[in-house]
Amino acid sequence: MKTLLILRFSSIGDIVLTTSVLRRLKEDYPGVKLVFVTKHSFVGLLPDGVEVIGFTGFNSDFVARLRGVKADAILDLHANLRTRFIKLMLWNIPSFSLNKQRFGRWLFLKTDRHWIPLKHVVYRYHETVEPLLKYWSGEDYAIGKVEQERHDAEVVANLGRRAALWMSSLAVKNLVFAKFGISPKKYGVLHLSATYNTKRIPDFIWEYIIENRTEHLILLGGKEDVDRANRLVASAKISDWSILSVVGETTLQESMKIVEEADWFVGGDTGFTHIATAYQVPVLLVWGNTSPDLGFSPWTGSNSLVYSMQVEELSCNPCSRLGYDSCPKKHFNCMMLQDLRKMDSYLQKMRNND
Repeated sequence: MKTLLILRFSSIGDIVLTTSVLRRLKEDYPGVKLVFVTKHSFVGLLPDGVEVIGFTGFNSDFVARLRGVKADAILDLHANLRTRFIKLMLWNIPSFSLNKQRFGRWLFLKTDRHWIPLKHVVYRYHETVEPLLKYWSGEDYAIGKVEQERHDAEVVANLGRRAALWMSSLAVKNLVFAKFGISPKKYGVLHLSATYNTKRIPDFIWEYIIENRTEHLILLGGKEDVDRANRLVASAKISDWSILSVVGETTLQESMKIVEEADWFVGGDTGFTHIATAYQVPVLLVWGNTSPDLGFSPWTGSNSLVYSMQVEELSCNPCSRLGYDSCPKKHFNCMMLQDLRKMDSYLQKMRNND
């Protein structure tokens, strides 16, 4: 039996998008043992049937675990300094690395980007797998068309299984909802977090959505968003749990379960937007300084309902593949000029699941 060491440290969205590669490896090479290396905090994202090594630093235990895998090959889906160091430590093991399109992305950001052909990262993941499968089998594996519907179904199944690993899905739902005093009613999720401030949706947009709500809302996010969430809740008229903030209080699996059971979801270019899309929850994605054209947008299929909000004809957008602590131009127009009327029409369609 072959053993494959897969490297992808972050982020949540990128790890979710690796799922179709994991499925393909299992289908095209039955019996392969998959060992996935990622950040310790993301271990719960990986599906059943995949051994996971949580990275907390290059200490002796981590290095010993890597060497103990006795991998036949390395699939590097991150291609950064840390994964390069791992491949150097395991120099005698064949490795296959992701093409990060660094130069293409740089040209896209610095020039008239319409002529730059940037592939979605899912396609590039699969292109990384092909030489590996050819190396193992001697056959020519063509990528063809990545089937979005199959990928969606697999992601949903995998995320669901992982979240319900220690009890049934219904039990998890009841446990999470009981913990936060939530009744099983219709609700939308507002996800406040973003890794970079230039991806963060401004308060005036959240206030607009809250003011025009027609159902219950649950606010999700990290500990850094607690004060912000409290301000939003305090500024709204509350009855029962019309607006409930569990920001900074949920585990990864609890947050995933709350998103899975939601009727719709609003978020920026963040990992949980990928998770909501994978669960086929209607999504409103508000783009800030990044762009779907960079190749990291949620992977949607025929059953996914995703509405994208992006300020059109803004010469400085996108300004980065990742983001900044503050807008380089000081105006933050990619968020401040969002069309609230258009946003409201999308929200109405999401509520009606149109």
